[in-house]
Formats: sequence, C-alpha cells, structure tokens
Amino acid sequence: MSSSKTSNHVTLFDTTLRDGGQTKGVNYTLDDKCRIAAALDAAGLDYIEAGWPGASPTDTAFFTEPPPLTHSKLTAFGMTCKAGKKPQDDPLLRKVLHNAAPVACLFGKTWDRHAEVALGVSLKENLALIHQTVAYGKTQKEELLFDAEHFFDGFKHNPDYALACLKTAADAGADWLVLCDTNGGTLPHDITTIVKTVRKHLPSAWLGIHAHNDSDVAVANSLMAVQAGCRMVQGTMLGLGERCGNANLLSVAAALRYKMGFSTSLTEEALRDMTRLSGWLAQLTGQSLPSTAPYVGQAAFAHKGGVHVSAVEKDSTLYEHLDPALFGNKRQIPVSNQAGLSNLRQALAALGLSATGKEETLRQLLETVKKRELKGYTFDKAPESFAVLLATRLDEAFQPFTLTSHDIRIDGEHVGDNGDHDECAAKVRVLCHGKMAVARTVKTGPVDALDEAMRKALTPTYPELETVELIDFNSDLVDKTAATGAKTRVYITSRRRKDGKLIQTMGVSTNIVRASLEALADSYKYTILMEKGLVR
Repeated sequence: MSSSKTSNHVTLFDTTLRDGGQTKGVNYTLDDKCRIAAALDAAGLDYIEAGWPGASPTDTAFFTEPPPLTHSKLTAFGMTCKAGKKPQDDPLLRKVLHNAAPVACLFGKTWDRHAEVALGVSLKENLALIHQTVAYGKTQKEELLFDAEHFFDGFKHNPDYALACLKTAADAGADWLVLCDTNGGTLPHDITTIVKTVRKHLPSAWLGIHAHNDSDVAVANSLMAVQAGCRMVQGTMLGLGERCGNANLLSVAAALRYKMGFSTSLTEEALRDMTRLSGWLAQLTGQSLPSTAPYVGQAAFAHKGGVHVSAVEKDSTLYEHLDPALFGNKRQIPVSNQAGLSNLRQALAALGLSATGKEETLRQLLETVKKRELKGYTFDKAPESFAVLLATRLDEAFQPFTLTSHDIRIDGEHVGDNGDHDECAAKVRVLCHGKMAVARTVKTGPVDALDEAMRKALTPTYPELETVELIDFNSDLVDKTAATGAKTRVYITSRRRKDGKLIQTMGVSTNIVRASLEALADSYKYTILMEKGLVR
C-alpha cells in the first residue's frame, strides 16, 4: 500500500471469480477457478477476490485448498454478520474469515432503505453490525476491505447516514473503504462530486470504487473516481458480472497507464498479453469476445473505409488512439465494398505479401472481393478466408489441394447410452499435388464428420493440420426473407494449439454442407500458408 493518498499508483482488485461468476451463463468449475486464478496472478493483479466461502460448495472447496499465488493477494468475500448474532458466532461469516486467504472483503448496507427494508434492522443496529463485523474481521485477517454496498444511491438518499457507515467501518479498522455503485445507475459527474465529498469528510481513509455497468459507464465511473481520489479500482476481466457486468479492469488499467499518468500492477509486458488472455478467458467462460471490445477486440484497430486506410498508411495516429501492439493486438484492414486499393495494399503488407508490379491483379482482386460481398461474404468477420483469397490469387501456383467430391449420409436415429443421435458418414476425395486421396469417417454430426475425413485425407501430405482444432461453428442467413431457400453463411473458428492463434474462415452457399466445406477448406489452407511462412 502506498504511503500517500495522492500517490500516482492505483491498486487493481480483480473480482472475475466472484462477481464475474454471477454473469448469466457463466458457471465455474473448481478447475476453472484454479486456472483463472493462476492466469490473473501471472498477469500481476494486486488482489484476486475468488468467491464467498460457505455460499457454494465450489467456493468452499477453493478456499479449503487454494492454488499458490505469487503476486496477488487472495481475498475472500462475505457480508456483515446477521442481526442478533455476534460475529464470532455467525457460521457463514466464520467461513469467510477462517480460511487460507490473507484478505477479506466484507460488504455492508450503506443505503438507509436497504438497512430497514432488506435487512429489517434499524439504522443504529446496522451501524453496530458494520462496526462489530469489521472489528472482529481485523482480528482474523491480515487485511480487511469494507465494500459500502449501494453507497452512491444511499448517499443521494441520505448522505449523512451513508457517510456515517463509512466512518464506522474506518473506526473499526477497515484498511480500505470501497464505494459501490451496486445498481450501476450513477453517472460520472455524480461519481466525481460524491467521491470528493467523501475525501473531504474522511481525508485519511483509503478509498476504492466498485462500479457496475448498467448505465454503460462503469469504466468511465471508475476513472472519474480515481481522478477524484480513489486509489483502488475493483472490476473484472472482460467486464463480466451480474446483469450488465462490472467495470472492465483491462480498459481501466489501459486508460490509467497510457492516458492519465497513473501506474498499476499491470506492467507494459502484462498489458501486451491482454489480447491473448482475453481470448483465452472468453473461451473458458463460454463467452464471445466482442469484436468491438476496446484494446483487445478483433475490430478494435480495424479500418474499413478507404479514406481512413489511406490516412493510416501515412500516419497510424491519425485514426488510432494507441498502438495495438501495446495490447498484443494488431491493425486490421478489412476489404469490402467500401474499400479502395489502399485497403488492399495495407492488407497485403500486414500478411507479408507483395504486390509489386501487379496493379492490374490488385484491381481484379478488389473487384472480386466486392462481387463476393454482394453474394453474402463478409470478409471482415473471416480474415483468414480473405488471406487465403489474396495468397492464392497473387500466386496461382499455390493450390495445396482440391476437393474433387464429397458425400454425406445420415443413417437415421440411433438410440444409445447417451440418448438419441444421428450417425453421419462422410467420404471425401482430395487431389494433393497430382495424387488422389480418399478418406471416410463416421461421426455424430455432418460437419464433424467432414472435418475428420478431410484431415485424414490431407495430413499425410500436410502433417501441420494436426496442430489445429475446430472450436466454434455458427451460421446465419444472407437473405432471411427467402427462409429455408436462403443462402447460408457458415463461420468456422479454429485454433492453433501451439500459440492459441485463432483462424476464422467462412463459406456461403444455399447448401449448408457445401458452405461448411468451403469454410473448413479455407482453415486448412490458411494453416498450410502459415506453417510454410507464406503469410504472417
């Protein structure tokens, strides 16, 4: 902890494993929690709030034998003791305080209406619960944080009482007073005013901010709180959290370091790993990392309009607020029906391809891309399919294989130990360097069967395909008004095991199997291109 309340260092408190676990659709296993804790610790977060021991079997098991942490302080979460009980006699509070975590973060009611309605206690009784719990917690833990739940709503309704709750926790020995915008309804200008008021009334207290994103300003609120005097920010990776989520800790850390002049525990090296870490965490939690995610999204540094691309070609700062390499991300130049030759040249340069002396080929390529977009292709969502198109058109000698025929048969419904399923048999014939390869396989799904059959046919010639796995498959309709007769766009995401590189490809056809085959073939071709060093 820094020695000065005006220090330029901001402490980062990660609650991905606790508040992030309340995200709709996210359900951590014990192994998930251990793996995520290790990754957050390696990134260098100051605190990892890993859950509420006693509230769920998974959290209880985690705190019984937590993974070793090198950088981060493991933190247990809980609440003030129940009315009518002494803290030492409250069984749930005991589980929060009696475990291997050196730190506890305890929340208490600071909105008078919550004390009276939610807890059913008087305002005086609520202050007593805060004091007794914090004082006892300090005897059990090396460090104790007090999360002032609903503080901003409470302050707006009854500022004197909200401040009294903070002072009570501080007098009882809380190391940090964390101001929580629990409902996520406070706007940045109010955050600034209220934090400054708290700083005036409690000048010696260490203040933190815990912002929810219900008004889409959790990051902005966190930054304003720091500017007003808070020196801890609580948040989650990817902005995970209940309802609309929490403040995205990565976005906060990036702005603090590169825009506001504050230091954090996330070093420049750690920030350079954020694109990889974000993608890994999104996959582990079953979330989709939005392409527009600031700093780490695929579109975060993408330039589609020809005017933009032309300017970026001269000076990237004209349309980029920061260098994408700072976050392990990269500039992308999608080529679409809005593109010009500048887009195409930039895209080729990014892939390490040369088009010197091929102006007419470039013009033909641009025309091809625009025609394909009219047919339903969206190359900005499938950059590796675009890379394959460029590479094969610029070097017509590069034709690693040709799929000459395929056949899919669904035998019908079979009942097995795991319930009903369809059995799909796939057969493919592939021409590789003048030699025909035939492969057959049987799987429970047509795309899975085609994927395995293609790999069987291709890996004797291209063993590098063994290093890539298919991880996602989805589709949409090009023209929804045509219903079942519409063209289908199929998107496939594969991943290279050795470095986690994602390969996103697509196919378009009125036949969903044919569209899937096109997307699969592009993923294989791109892998071959990469392994042979023909693109970067």
